[in-house]
Amino acid sequence: LSRMTPSEPTRTASRTLPKGIDRLTLRRVVDALACESDSLTAMQVARIMGASRSTARRYLEFLVAEQAVSAELGYGDVGRPERRYRLLGAAKGWLDSL
Repeated sequence: LSRMTPSEPTRTASRTLPKGIDRLTLRRVVDALACESDSLTAMQVARIMGASRSTARRYLEFLVAEQAVSAELGYGDVGRPERRYRLLGAAKGWLDSL
């Protein structure tokens, strides 16, 4: 029974990430946004961090839901508008609290 219940609470016990969201990948997404002063698309974040667009988008949308990143629509000349993401000021501290 002692093997099934941890004797000391782990750091993640205070706040767990949802299934499919990895702390290290989340850090890479935040770092990619932090290194740019302008807002970025999911494709731009994916290129910076070396991941697929769908992975970048999943993590970006998680960060939007957590209010660590803002999303805005960018309209070009033709075609569908793009979602552009910008890191909010408290995001680094939020990530460190995980």
